[in-house]
Amino acid sequence: MKPFDESRFYTPKEVAEMFKLSKQTIYNLINRGELEAIKFGNTFRIPGTSLNEYVKQSTTKKDIQS
Repeated sequence: MKPFDESRFYTPKEVAEMFKLSKQTIYNLINRGELEAIKFGNTFRIPGTSLNEYVKQSTTKKDIQS
């Protein structure tokens, strides 16, 4: 997977589409603190740095060896 643009902020919908997950799953990750997000009013924005860190932490050696 190509690294995310660290100068950009993504919507939960965009992240859900990129990861092929539901928006609710992305919100659950945010609420559990597994994915950092910034709340502006009633909306969340997810920094590219947070997505890169999440992918890095989610990748295991087993995944890399496959």
